Amino acid sequence: MTDRRTHSAEFKRDAVQLAQTSGNLSGTARDLGVNASLLRRPDPAPEREVDH
Repeated sequence: MTDRRTHSAEFKRDAVQLAQTSGNLSGTARDLGVNASLLRRPDPAPEREVDH
C-alpha cells in the first residue's frame, strides 16, 4: 500500500486558484499530480499561530 501524501495549505490554495483561473479542474489536477477532489474542496482553514 502506498503512503498518503500531504500538501501544505499554501500548495492547496495555489492549486485551487490555478484550477479556477484555468477553468480546467481535471487538467490542472493531472498536471499537478493530485486527485481532482483536492481542487474541489474549499480553501483550507488558515493555519493557527501557536504562542510559546
